[in-house]
Amino acid sequence: MGAEIESLVLDLVGWLVEQERTYDEVMYALRSSGCRLAIWEEANRRGLVMIEIVKGHRVAKATSLGLILGELRREARRQVRARPDNAGLSDMVNYSWLSSASLAPETCCDSTAAPGHS
Repeated sequence: MGAEIESLVLDLVGWLVEQERTYDEVMYALRSSGCRLAIWEEANRRGLVMIEIVKGHRVAKATSLGLILGELRREARRQVRARPDNAGLSDMVNYSWLSSASLAPETCCDSTAAPGHS
């Protein structure tokens, strides 16, 4: 499950780099993963995402580090598409520095939102 969470964290950051979203919109989008709190919490723990109150609404956005990571990932994907052999992204970019040691299965599989965050 660790690799799946890793991919979803990176996807979340990339999605927030494209555009700021409401917190509710983010939680709704993560609902289908079955691990929404684990994904959000891991991205937050790594300092890649944050919540800001804008005009009384919670807005989810990428942090400065998240913006940098998102741009690096986007550029790596562009380079992959441009390669004649179209090798996988993992051949070009190593995100292992982002990986956590492990995520407890009970945390990853918790599909319930924190109180007041459904």
